[in-house]
Amino acid sequence: MKVTRHIEGDYKKCWKVLMEGFINDVAYANGKHLKMRDIVEGYTYTKRLHGKIQSADVKVTLTKLVKNELYEASFYTRQGINTLSYTLVSDGEASFDLIYEETFQGNKASTNANHKLMSLLYSRSSKKRINKVLDKVQSLMEEKSAAVTKTAKKK
Repeated sequence: MKVTRHIEGDYKKCWKVLMEGFINDVAYANGKHLKMRDIVEGYTYTKRLHGKIQSADVKVTLTKLVKNELYEASFYTRQGINTLSYTLVSDGEASFDLIYEETFQGNKASTNANHKLMSLLYSRSSKKRINKVLDKVQSLMEEKSAAVTKTAKKK
């Protein structure tokens, strides 16, 4: 599933919001408080995901990281690997495209087939969920910009 959002603003601020989200996820998962410099490709942690029926520990690995351009994390479960990525493509102006993509690779052919079928059935709700995530990222960017503007005006 892939969703692209065109955003007016500074892509570097968006990158900062994404990295702060990663830092918060790690802190929530294991209480470890990272700094921006601690976020490196290959960083791994374990988090507990709670489902409707059961909970499971999931290993999360930052599989690709290109500053201000690409953030990709893989979630390793008993069923397979779910990978999500955020790609920032600047147009050189005061706007950029934020591309969110999710993929799943099951550890069995039957798991892959089931995922493809369920993805078709739930594609509308998945796009809604992804758009809510992108709305939140955009909202956090705007809040940070407003806070910086307020601080600058006070001086």
